Amino acid sequence: MEIDFNRLNNETANNQIIHPREIFTILTKDKRYQYLRDVQSEVLDSWFAQRINKDTILKMNTGSGKTIVGLLIALSCLKEGFGPAVYVSPDDHLVNQVLQEATYLGIETTEDPNSISFRRGQAILVINTHKLFNGKSVFGLSDSSSPINISTLIIDDVHACIESIEQQFTLTIDSKSNGYKELFNLFEIGLQKQYPTSFPDLVEGDPNKNLQVPYWLWQKHTTDIIKILNKIKNDSSTQFKWPLIKDNIRLADCIFGGNQAEISLRCIPIDTIPSFINANRRVFMSATLLDDSILVSHLDVKNESISNLITPKTANDIGDRIILIPQEINPCISDEELKTFFKKLSISYNVVVIVPSQHRANYWQDVADKTLSSANIYNGIISLKNRHIGLVVLINRYDGIDLADDACRILVIDGLPDIRRRIDKIEQTILAGSDKVNTKLIQRIEQGMGRGIRSRADQCAVFLIGHKLTDQLYSKGAINKFSPATQAQLNLSDRIAEQLRGSSLDKLEDLINLSIEHDPRWVKASKEAIVHLKYEQACKMDPIILQQRYAFNAATMGNYGKAIQAIQRAIDNADEPKIKGWLLQQLATYTNFLDPVRSQRIQKSAIESNPHVIHPIEGVNYTRLGTVPISQSKSCREYALRFENCDKYLLGMHAIIEDLVFLPETSEKFEEALNNVALSLGFIGQRPDAEYHKGPDNLWQINSEKFLVIECKNGSTDDEIIKRYCDQLSGHMNWFEEEYRSNAIATPIIIHPVNVFSKDCSPHPKTRVLNQGKLSELRCALEAFSKAISSNENFGDIKTIEEALKHFDFTHGNFVNKYTLRYEVKQDR
Repeated sequence: MEIDFNRLNNETANNQIIHPREIFTILTKDKRYQYLRDVQSEVLDSWFAQRINKDTILKMNTGSGKTIVGLLIALSCLKEGFGPAVYVSPDDHLVNQVLQEATYLGIETTEDPNSISFRRGQAILVINTHKLFNGKSVFGLSDSSSPINISTLIIDDVHACIESIEQQFTLTIDSKSNGYKELFNLFEIGLQKQYPTSFPDLVEGDPNKNLQVPYWLWQKHTTDIIKILNKIKNDSSTQFKWPLIKDNIRLADCIFGGNQAEISLRCIPIDTIPSFINANRRVFMSATLLDDSILVSHLDVKNESISNLITPKTANDIGDRIILIPQEINPCISDEELKTFFKKLSISYNVVVIVPSQHRANYWQDVADKTLSSANIYNGIISLKNRHIGLVVLINRYDGIDLADDACRILVIDGLPDIRRRIDKIEQTILAGSDKVNTKLIQRIEQGMGRGIRSRADQCAVFLIGHKLTDQLYSKGAINKFSPATQAQLNLSDRIAEQLRGSSLDKLEDLINLSIEHDPRWVKASKEAIVHLKYEQACKMDPIILQQRYAFNAATMGNYGKAIQAIQRAIDNADEPKIKGWLLQQLATYTNFLDPVRSQRIQKSAIESNPHVIHPIEGVNYTRLGTVPISQSKSCREYALRFENCDKYLLGMHAIIEDLVFLPETSEKFEEALNNVALSLGFIGQRPDAEYHKGPDNLWQINSEKFLVIECKNGSTDDEIIKRYCDQLSGHMNWFEEEYRSNAIATPIIIHPVNVFSKDCSPHPKTRVLNQGKLSELRCALEAFSKAISSNENFGDIKTIEEALKHFDFTHGNFVNKYTLRYEVKQDR
């Protein structure tokens, strides 16, 4: 007798199963997927109870099964009639992972937006962010006659997706393009007036210079800008981006630098993608990162929706992870020692080193078994998962990759993450050291740290290395910005590290083996550290970003008065002068649409709070360095005692030394480090070009009468000091003589890899050069000096400091002769 199963199915059709947990039980799935984890069930129950909300934020620890949860939610929505459904991942590699997971679960998916099964709500469309968010999106833009409807939208790894979306809304125009040339001609005079000392470097293609077009000039020429960009709208670099920003171009920031022009908006006008805006249900999934403000600034998620947060009941669903900061345990450990150490470990384990740049990848080249960049990353990740490779270097990839189990037993985060967009580089300079910058950096670091733990059963040793990174972690409570789970594991690791204070790397190797080999003592301690851990029950929102979004939305509608009110509320919430000055500039920007005169007054007050913002039209009066108030040794002592203890002082000094390198595109870090060197040695330092847009890069006052006028060319790759650099230094000496009294004595110094001027140069006769060799001497001496004055018994002792200043020739009478050379001029042969 044959059974008609279709009849059975039809009889139960009216009692449709829509709860995602129940759906899971009836799927024809791979035998590895017989049960949901407790945390997955908890999250699915919570979502189902509040599924009527338009927006839901779902947070689960890395490796706790978010993909399965997202797919089941999407399928539940389809069965309830909320189709079509789209699942968005950051890139194609992760799209393939989602498709594979869906296959194992027995869930129908497609990658084709034109698929009939997708349009009918039978299959889930799985795509990368670019497919949905681009100027020629198949889903249509706000001016499209028939955009594709999306009813349910799941965005996985939302923070990584947002980075990709941000790039789509950022227009870059190469200097070889006619569009660039026309834009540059439009703003050439204004840029030259705003940045008189940096403009010649920009013209010569100096990659270190990023010059922002003053907002009053940008607004004035909006019509011309639109004409120029419309001419190149079909170019490969603009066709997918221009349609996304064109309607709000008057609100954009424009940066010239690195042989390109970059145009971006403070907030993303996400309403240009109607399918995203009009979706009935949107689920944003992420790991437990603390700052959720980006959901507002980039995706315009409404403040009331931020409260719709779903998490598991406990946050202990994370693998065993020991987190070690070796240069905090022993500040004397060098990068070379660490490199040798990790190479040794890579004989037994796959070691993955995440570096911020190609330059840093080159440092690891002699020990790397494989280096992965965007060109070869996916095949490289597959190789790591399938076999032992050794030491693998990963360039600037802190998210969107899965290195479970033996693919990565030791993960190294080397140095601070790099910033890609030029507007972000400028704002990092404006807000250097502020809480806002620290939060962004910590979030990026934590994303990287999550690559090696992909399940509760996984284990990985994580190393955070580099003096700059280490110093950043311990500044202004930055370490407290990690998620609760990471903080708990860091606290456990810190307690262990206390027992190893000052130890060599060999001791750390024993500890690593205990962790990776699952020693019962370590497992017990690790589990106890997180057993009572709870998720944050509310999203963390920066009230300033919330007001910035209100202001942007108002401005897009032409309501500049409302935008001004919102930014004023943000200013009222700002308690750091740097942030206040930055916000005052935004207030001036919106005010300029209504009252240009008042706008300039606001801009003047902005620069009083933060000297790194744009200068008003009338410029800024230079403030001379004053008299030296106390002795050099006492000033040196005051600087050292800013740090909590001698170990933190050593970390801070190492972080400064780390930035004193000859390397393109590092001038900002170099000049700031050089200013800190002056302070650390008891001198007075200033950065006239950065703060006043006139004068030298650095100015040191080494006693009441002696000054050093310093021009930094640490990014130069020329084999001689060219005439333009020579003329700049001479011009800075003229500036000094105009600004300072007649009895002030200045020595002109240029920092350049070589001490030979080209034959067409006529250097100032007193010129000295700090070249490659002398910079190495200075770095070594600074390291030895900081060690000499930072022993526990001598830290802050005036006599010890005086002796060290003399021993290392850091006194005002000896510094120039010791650490600079006389110049030479190339002769005709």
